[in-house]
Amino acid sequence: MKRIRQTTLLAAVVVAVATTATAAHAQSPYFPRTSGRWATSKPESLGWNRGALDELFDYARREKSTALLIIANGRIVAERYWQRGDVPRVGSTPEGWPIEDVYSLQKSFISLLVGIATDRGLLDRRAPVSKYIGVGWSRASRDGERQITINHLLSMTSGLNDSLEPVAPAGSRWYYNTAAYCQLIRVLAAVAHKDVNTYSAEWLTSAIGMSQTRWVMRQAPGPNPYGLATTARDMARMGLLVLRNGSWLGKQVVSEAYIREAVAPSQALNPTYGLLWWMVNRQVLGGDQDSTGDFYVVPSAPRDMVAALGAGDRKIYVVPSRNLVIVRFGAEVDGAEGRFDREFWERLSKVIP
Repeated sequence: MKRIRQTTLLAAVVVAVATTATAAHAQSPYFPRTSGRWATSKPESLGWNRGALDELFDYARREKSTALLIIANGRIVAERYWQRGDVPRVGSTPEGWPIEDVYSLQKSFISLLVGIATDRGLLDRRAPVSKYIGVGWSRASRDGERQITINHLLSMTSGLNDSLEPVAPAGSRWYYNTAAYCQLIRVLAAVAHKDVNTYSAEWLTSAIGMSQTRWVMRQAPGPNPYGLATTARDMARMGLLVLRNGSWLGKQVVSEAYIREAVAPSQALNPTYGLLWWMVNRQVLGGDQDSTGDFYVVPSAPRDMVAALGAGDRKIYVVPSRNLVIVRFGAEVDGAEGRFDREFWERLSKVIP
């Protein structure tokens, strides 16, 4: 009887140690290596509702998604891909996963590169844009153009319209302006003395293993000739870098100070917008706002969530309080702007305890 009790006690200790080790593994910081397998966690090990998770992926599929990737504590918890005829691919990975032009998700990518250039002393964000790419890049007067700084492009407060004509003094009006934003690609090329693919690789993508990411020239005319072709996993790496305050495997790729500034309100005109990153929770705003206006609000999302947002309802959600990074690719969802975000987070709340 004594031996049985000892054996039972020993078994209980082994189970307790194993359970503790599993929990510690799930919570410990993890970074995917630049090559090889990306570690995973089972939803059940995190206490997630498997049935609700399956329903979430069914919802994403019905809502025109081509990819949905959920990362918790740096590890892949769930990942699905679908093919759609109305979502063009730039290419495919060896596994068959889509490589897509992610449209305005590139803005948040460029934000990180601006942070790196600033950290390295190559760029003064308070300086006029014309200091780096010369006068005449806009249709403003020489004096008016001199008032437009790098920070104005980062915060969407250049005072220019889509034709780069002045409509307001710099810093006095918030307007989501891709034509003005993409001048930052030229600015970074000027301070790096390298083309966009070279400085992106040397400063960022190689450092965090974004091996499937590259810039491409778009065929259709538009305000920005550059497209960022990438995968859901590479965008998750970018989100994870922000989640970890710019650090990757012990190296500070982007300064923590810049990351904190990028994901905080950059001006009072639109407090949901940082430096080419969005803060889409109600607390920042203090109340709901018409989603067709300047503000982009997702009341069902965690209050500390920040996001990169792109055409086709492409998303990178970063949630520090939950240690989550979520990426969605696909086509534009029908209905009011922001409907996918709101319904997605309502459904996800049933998955995560």
